[in-house]
Amino acid sequence: MAFAASCGRWGQLRQPGAGRVRSCRVSGEVERASVWRIHRLEYGTRLRSGCLGREAQPPGRVLWVARPKIHGRRLHCSLGADDALTALRRAMRELQLDAFIVPTADPHQSEFPSECFARRAFLTGFTGSAGTALVLAQPTEEALLWTDGRYFLQAEQQLSSAWQLMRSGLPETPTLESYLLRGADARAPKRSPPLRVGIDPLLHSVASVRRLLQQGIQVVPLDTAHGVLNPVDGVWGTQRPPLPRAAVREHPLEHAGRSVSDKLHEVRDAMPEGVDGLWVSMLDDIGWLFNIRGADIPHCPVALAYALVWRDGSAVLFLDESKLQGAAGEAVRQRLQEAQVLLMAYEQCVPYLEEHCGAAQRRLWMDPGSTSLAMALAATANTAESPMPDGERLAEALVQAGQRAHLAISPVPLMKAVKNDAELAGMRAAHIRDGAALCRFLYWLEQRVAQRATDGHRDKDDALTEYSIGERLEAFRAADPTFVTTAFDTIAGSGPNGAIIHYCAEADTCRRIRADEVLLLDSGGQYVDGTTDVTRTMFLRGSADDTTEPDAFVRECYTRVLRGHIALDTAVFPEGTAGCMLDSFARRELWRAGLDYRHGTGHGVGAALNVHEGPQSISMRVSVPAVGLQPGMVVSNEPGYYQDGAFGIRLENLLVVREVSTPARFGDRRYLGFERLTLVPFDKQLMDLHMLSASEMDWVDAYHAQVLATVGSYLAEREEGEVLRWLERACAPLARPPRASGSPVRNGQEGRGGGIAERWLGAAIVALVLGGLTWASAALWTPPVRAAEVVVPTPNPSITAPDTDDASGQQPDRPRRLSLLTEEPRITHRCYLDVAIADQPAGRIVIGVYADEAPQSAQCFLSMCERGYAGTDVYRILSGFTVQVGPPPTTSSSSASRCAPDEPRLRHDRLGAVSLVRDAQQRSNGRFFITTRDDSGYLDGKYTVFGRVLEGMEVVRRVEQVGSRGPSNAPKKPVHIVAAGVLPP
Repeated sequence: MAFAASCGRWGQLRQPGAGRVRSCRVSGEVERASVWRIHRLEYGTRLRSGCLGREAQPPGRVLWVARPKIHGRRLHCSLGADDALTALRRAMRELQLDAFIVPTADPHQSEFPSECFARRAFLTGFTGSAGTALVLAQPTEEALLWTDGRYFLQAEQQLSSAWQLMRSGLPETPTLESYLLRGADARAPKRSPPLRVGIDPLLHSVASVRRLLQQGIQVVPLDTAHGVLNPVDGVWGTQRPPLPRAAVREHPLEHAGRSVSDKLHEVRDAMPEGVDGLWVSMLDDIGWLFNIRGADIPHCPVALAYALVWRDGSAVLFLDESKLQGAAGEAVRQRLQEAQVLLMAYEQCVPYLEEHCGAAQRRLWMDPGSTSLAMALAATANTAESPMPDGERLAEALVQAGQRAHLAISPVPLMKAVKNDAELAGMRAAHIRDGAALCRFLYWLEQRVAQRATDGHRDKDDALTEYSIGERLEAFRAADPTFVTTAFDTIAGSGPNGAIIHYCAEADTCRRIRADEVLLLDSGGQYVDGTTDVTRTMFLRGSADDTTEPDAFVRECYTRVLRGHIALDTAVFPEGTAGCMLDSFARRELWRAGLDYRHGTGHGVGAALNVHEGPQSISMRVSVPAVGLQPGMVVSNEPGYYQDGAFGIRLENLLVVREVSTPARFGDRRYLGFERLTLVPFDKQLMDLHMLSASEMDWVDAYHAQVLATVGSYLAEREEGEVLRWLERACAPLARPPRASGSPVRNGQEGRGGGIAERWLGAAIVALVLGGLTWASAALWTPPVRAAEVVVPTPNPSITAPDTDDASGQQPDRPRRLSLLTEEPRITHRCYLDVAIADQPAGRIVIGVYADEAPQSAQCFLSMCERGYAGTDVYRILSGFTVQVGPPPTTSSSSASRCAPDEPRLRHDRLGAVSLVRDAQQRSNGRFFITTRDDSGYLDGKYTVFGRVLEGMEVVRRVEQVGSRGPSNAPKKPVHIVAAGVLPP
């Protein structure tokens, strides 16, 4: 899984006693063991647009609604968003704050907070997993939300007009710190002293507060640890959910592999001299250290708790004891007592730290990245009565904290990351069962799609949707008695939705599953003995007789992703190599074609714990300090490619780092590689075998043989014959295309598996020695690529079906299309379009027409230029792909009605190629598009190129920069064609 996503469906708003129901968008399904809590609001409260309709409500009436939920299970509308901001600003002014920061984080710096800590989501209505809100106190000032590129579209849809979206990572977007320093002060130059920026010290880590102070920002921490109310909680009031009370269970020794006492002993051995104890805040660290599991956060088997491990042999676990009920709770108590662990209430952590550390002057080891400011100050203040410092006093207090505490990275995450034999055995067993569940599901899905096509309802089965197949997949997993919950909300993206990296289907708006489309499916499960995370991309054929083939460009992209997946899977590297050094192995084949993806290649995975864990990862981002991969670590291998508005591809297996045997051991170092955990076949329909080397095809066949032997035996033992026969077909060896002796692999390199990775490794090590650990060195040397090696997208085989009855058994070559780069036809005419953006002149676009090559398309375009395009609009913008122009689809003119585009003969392999848009009857009313990338091979065979932009590509770029919104990708500003015509020869 790249990351979690926000999902949705329809909930109900009821007026008590009246029986009337109003609709309001609610994400995801309600958790099976929970009951919705309700909000009590007065009618007349201002609600987000679209939540309750436009009709006025009588004052004084009471409305009861389902409360917002997080992790894809909350109201998309932020109830009373404007009123909440008004109330928050009023509270801020009473506290003499000029600004207030509302992070996503909970007191434990969890990736996903419990519902009671979802303050940012409550305040903004934005439910993505990453984002920080900043509210300025004056009514005329801004409320802003920073989030990264994964969530731009979601934030645009969920934020009300009261909020301004700050797109993190874009060059023009200031950071929150820069905004506070420059933006806010620029608007209020007379403000003196500088802005007082409030924070809740329970939610901000020591490291994050240090960064604010280093930027010269005056931070004012509210003393929430001693009863001062977080102002967001004051607005939330009684509607705020209580702390979760899910039961805690023991993680048995057969799966944990080590006792609590053993783990605590290892922690004590890691303590440096002068340290009296280790403070632990991260919930998965606590779950691993004390062999406990909970359910306080959806998808994450953790319990809200803090822990303190003393050097002298004792430990304290701050945990709500009401979670230890019955026999399961008693078993946890017994194991903790055996390890000399004292249980104390969760709320007692601050007083305990103040009494036994701060006042007693005992020195703790505290991780500045996960320890909150409140906990650090409690453990290092001289007395419990010391007021919460701010301004210069806060900077001095942090200096004192650094002297009185050992502020350094905790040793627990790395201990947890290196799995022992029992944990790995549990992970392997869980993946076999999970693989069987996936195979049952994929067989069911194939049968369902084929049945629908046979019944004549090829695309009209409303019950088969992106949302419903996610529920069905969970049901297959839940049939296993060891299944606990899903590891994250299933990502099922069909066709263009697959291109949304963090897409999660909404029951009311998701797409139906269609035959002959690409489906991206990313899912995982939490089992009592392991955690799974697997992604497959597949082509859903309508039936066994369906001759439709996947698009050539889709197959090329899939194969490039697969080759990157194989390159990383077969990599061999010296012990201690950081994950950033391996990331480019997975990207190389995409880079050769000028393609890439906007997420990391791999993340750490817990053993029956969080699906995302650190410190290990495989990413272009260089961590400091860099964490080398070690035997026993589990990481994902998930390269991908996402074509906006068209399709998405991701292939993910989980891997275990293991020692491998090498002919030599340079420097007497161990060399490492990977063992695969995931056991699910890849879709062979999407592989372009001409792009795979013999060794890569050997890898695919060997992997499928492993899947068949392992999962097949599991299914055979349970007499699941039909699923087993499906698996046998899915894992059958590849039908290898014949090649002339010595002929090169198309856009590939022959050689043994892993050769690419191993060739790069020596250069990478030299770069490390010479240049240090930077991304420049981590990018690795890439061998020069000859122009002849670069694959130009081939035609869509569904347009011209290959002859499969060839006596040799080999498919003849597909029709060759002309390249605009090397074989451009003669330009016969020149046309112009004058463009205005938001009623302001933007410039002229001049298009050269190939009337000799595409006479019918050219005639249509020329006729529309003379009397059809003036007054029309740019109606769709797919950034980095196409800009689409023309009349509405209902327009019917004499010229348009006669327009039947020519058969496609030219490639879309040049920036500014121009093609007509076809309808279902393969005709056109004159709509056309301009490509905005150098190579748009996905379009080859689908649309007829009849010209290209000769002048004004900068105008096209300005149009593209307008951006788009919503599922239709309509421009954010009106873009008009104010004049059009044919230029004289």
